[in-house]
Amino acid sequence: MACRRRCSITLAFLPVLVINKQKPANLKDKVIFIDASGEFAEGKNQNSLRAQDIDRIHEAHSAAFHNGVEEEKYCRLVPMGEIAGNDYNLNIARYIDTSEAEVPVDIAGVLGQLAVISGQLAEVDAQLDGYLVELGLVATASDVEVV
Repeated sequence: MACRRRCSITLAFLPVLVINKQKPANLKDKVIFIDASGEFAEGKNQNSLRAQDIDRIHEAHSAAFHNGVEEEKYCRLVPMGEIAGNDYNLNIARYIDTSEAEVPVDIAGVLGQLAVISGQLAEVDAQLDGYLVELGLVATASDVEVV
């Protein structure tokens, strides 16, 4: 590879487009997308691709190109029909989903915890009211005169 020793990139993502007019027939209507946005070493003024980053990108491309192998959240063979359906938008994030699955929330469990906490809060409030009455800081019903 031309940039085997050191490639420098800015803080922005650097998309690379490789055009191969002689790709195999099984890839003629496909584009290989690789999301290597996490493959870099952070630098003070600029980030750089390390040899291991370049190797991973090369291995993913070779596996996709020669064997049609895709790697979840990293490398995908996208049919031209899908690209056409997206108005030929080549934004990598449109074709490779790198989002993490959200942890499901147990609503019944959360409501049960809320009920327990509400009960504990009522007990603490009653205890606090008792202390305030004891200290004479709160009037009780027997202290109030009805006119």
